[in-house]
Amino acid sequence: QENRGLPLQRISEIITAVGNALGYAHGRGMIHRDIKPHNIMFTSSGQPMLADFGIAKILNTTSISDPNTISGTPAYMSPEQAKGDTLDARTDLYSLGVVLFELLSGRVPFDADSPIAVVYKHLDAPVPPPRTFVDGLPANLERVMLKALEKNPDNRYQTADEMVTAVQSAIMTAVRTGTVLKPRAPAAAPPRPTP
Repeated sequence: QENRGLPLQRISEIITAVGNALGYAHGRGMIHRDIKPHNIMFTSSGQPMLADFGIAKILNTTSISDPNTISGTPAYMSPEQAKGDTLDARTDLYSLGVVLFELLSGRVPFDADSPIAVVYKHLDAPVPPPRTFVDGLPANLERVMLKALEKNPDNRYQTADEMVTAVQSAIMTAVRTGTVLKPRAPAAAPPRPTP
């Protein structure tokens, strides 16, 4: 059976809805700090909604939580979040970039045997080329993903609006040209030797 991902238009709708929610929160001085698929809920009509502001932080305020603890989900954590640095809205945009990578390719960019190993990959490992995992990915859409996943926040999208606009534009171009993405099935694990 062919491994088909979500339609591009649906991916655009999800990123737009989550990005708009982030833009609203960021405009009011809040960062979410735990953007991941489990925190994207859907209404009965299929409208995506961002949920769980449980570890959200109000910018420029003292955190209720211990400042020396790192909150978030390793597979979606920005490098600055992994380091325990001071965070701003761009940490959420990195995490949304991971979600975009997963929506398009069917997998997160970094995987490892332990959560700490995943965190180290976010800090140091280059992002694997998305084309490695999905056939038919247009170059402009790949560039959008890679920009969202820049290690240095200064090289990322600076606002949710900017990222949403870039995603919408790249996907609109892909849809207009009839692009169909085909995520590749993960390579099968080698069989275990029998004792």
